[in-house]
Amino acid sequence: HVKASEVEAVYHEGRAVLEALKHNPHAMDFASREVRCNRQVAISAVCMSGQAFSAISEKLKADKTVALAAVRFSGYALKHAAPQLRADREIALEAITNHPAVAKEVAPELLCDEEFVIAAVRRNGDALQHMAAHFCENIGIVR
Repeated sequence: HVKASEVEAVYHEGRAVLEALKHNPHAMDFASREVRCNRQVAISAVCMSGQAFSAISEKLKADKTVALAAVRFSGYALKHAAPQLRADREIALEAITNHPAVAKEVAPELLCDEEFVIAAVRRNGDALQHMAAHFCENIGIVR
């Protein structure tokens, strides 16, 4: 059973970490395990700092909502996402839209999927140079 004082302590530490993120993108690295496991704090943190996603719990790195918020802020957060989320079309497209070079972190099966590659290139033309080589030669994708 969790005591009210423990919940309050996590709440206050979470607020302090979020305030610290305004000045230091690595602030989440110094948070307690309880704060790193707090979904609300994690969502707020990843919307403020791409680095915060690397510091949250593994469970939250596998949470689609948290991961989507993270890659919308910084596509590079994809490299810290759970493997099943690297294979998620929505998350991968958001990440590539922000940072095309992060394509190397996308699940290989997506990079070999022509529909996915076309969607990624339509969102960010620079993504083409980071996609599977055989798609780069396909004139239909370039158009």
